[in-house]
Amino acid sequence: MKSTQIKLGENTFDFHFGLGFMGTLLKENKTSIEQLMKDLSENPFDTVPLIMHTSAKYGAKRLNLEFTLSIDDFMDILDDNGGISAKGIEDFLTAFTNSMTKDVPKEKPVKRQTRGKQKSLRS
Repeated sequence: MKSTQIKLGENTFDFHFGLGFMGTLLKENKTSIEQLMKDLSENPFDTVPLIMHTSAKYGAKRLNLEFTLSIDDFMDILDDNGGISAKGIEDFLTAFTNSMTKDVPKEKPVKRQTRGKQKSLRS
């Protein structure tokens, strides 16, 4: 299971990642992965809290817990605990990135085959 617990002030959130979370994030926000990545780079102040809120809400659902925080309430918690530069946000982004890239096979470099020693074309 891809999840992490992060404490923000007096609140501890279970942020859940994986296919279900990503599907929920894209569906609820009527967006694509490409647009999400573009939004993340263009406006992290809006997009990071949105991703975190959805992940926390999805994590609560997976644990059969009620999640009642609105996105505005969640942003207030982030602001009260360091804003965009908070350690909790840094920890979340590391976990989020790892959830999408860890265990993904890396391409092996392709070796060029040579045909042995080549003769010069000059006579």
